[in-house]
Amino acid sequence: FYIRVVTPPLVAVLVTALACAILGTFDAILAAALLVFLVLTGILLPLTSRWLSHQPAGDAVLVRAELNATLVDQIQGMADMLAYGQETLYRERTMRLDDQLNRLQARLAVIRGMGNGLAALFTSLAALTILFLAIPLVSDGQIDGVFLALLPLTAIASFEAVQPLAQAFQVLESSQAAASRLFELIDAPPAVVDPSQPAAPPNSFDLVVENLSFQYAADEPAALDGVSFTVPAGGRLGIVGSSGAGKSTLANLMLRYWDYREGSIRLGGIELRDLVADETRALVGVVAQHTHLFNTSVRDNLFLANPGASDETMIAACQLADLHDFVLSLPEGYDTLVGENGLKLSGGERQRLAIARTILKGAPVLILDEATTHLDSLTEARVWKGLNQFMAGRTVLVISHQQAGLAHVGQVIRLEEGQVVGSSSE
Repeated sequence: FYIRVVTPPLVAVLVTALACAILGTFDAILAAALLVFLVLTGILLPLTSRWLSHQPAGDAVLVRAELNATLVDQIQGMADMLAYGQETLYRERTMRLDDQLNRLQARLAVIRGMGNGLAALFTSLAALTILFLAIPLVSDGQIDGVFLALLPLTAIASFEAVQPLAQAFQVLESSQAAASRLFELIDAPPAVVDPSQPAAPPNSFDLVVENLSFQYAADEPAALDGVSFTVPAGGRLGIVGSSGAGKSTLANLMLRYWDYREGSIRLGGIELRDLVADETRALVGVVAQHTHLFNTSVRDNLFLANPGASDETMIAACQLADLHDFVLSLPEGYDTLVGENGLKLSGGERQRLAIARTILKGAPVLILDEATTHLDSLTEARVWKGLNQFMAGRTVLVISHQQAGLAHVGQVIRLEEGQVVGSSSE
């Protein structure tokens, strides 16, 4: 940006001043004539170019962003796209966006070409005008004839500094369009605001949720409405309910992905809103139904939760998650790449890796959100055996539709439409 937008105007001003000063030492009319053509080339042409390219440059930024998003979406969903025979539909969508972007870029290229052509024309006209004005001055003896070639060449050389201004204005237009999209994100209010005077992290981990209500937007129904429950330190609570009942919303509030406005969530007697969000997340480990895996090794994906852990601790976590033997069977063991979002692993293997990662984190509060959904019954039983060892002494929320998960908790509450509609002891 600085090289293509900021530097050209500075260079143009300096060169224009120098060239006009040189010609002015011979005659002021020569400097004035050069200045007129430099202004036409360095100001009028760029302003016209910017006015003409304003709309296509902004549209090109939007179309390019949509094209990139479409390509990423297709690559990530390639298997499903092929399975449902929709590759033609998505290919046509990509080609349509690509054609639209090409047309906009062609329009910008025409504007750029016209600007370059007019700049070359003004350069030639300036040289001829300077020469036309200088000849009588030489004839009258006001200028030595040896300078007759120097004057138009000086004019031509000065245009080398102002010709890039038209392209600089086009780049400025594209940069402003891209910057406006970035500033929209930067200026968006954060979903979570840390307190100006945060409380110290709790030393005990009993969980008290009292009259908790939350809605994602003012015009949407409440995701949670007056939810209350208590989990003693080291206790376990199961949460069941139909899809959309508010179970995952509760987990997101525990992780401070969103801030609640009504009610209370207290951990060890400390209101979560009074804690720094990063400190809250350090206290909570979560295994979600859909966990992202990075395109790196098994080892690196595990150490994401606890970079300072030893290999022995990592292996122990994998053994609890029934993952260690599988990892040893891989070509490079723990250094095997898992692919984009764990593409090289099965659903159950990805889920066990996510469980091992959460175990490795070792947080005192644990949220299991459909943690064993992708596991067969035998593997699930082995994983729950390891989880039971890990959960000892930890405060645990188990969100599950399966009886295998609820069998490991002492109390179960049912959520429906964001409200607690019942409870039972398992």
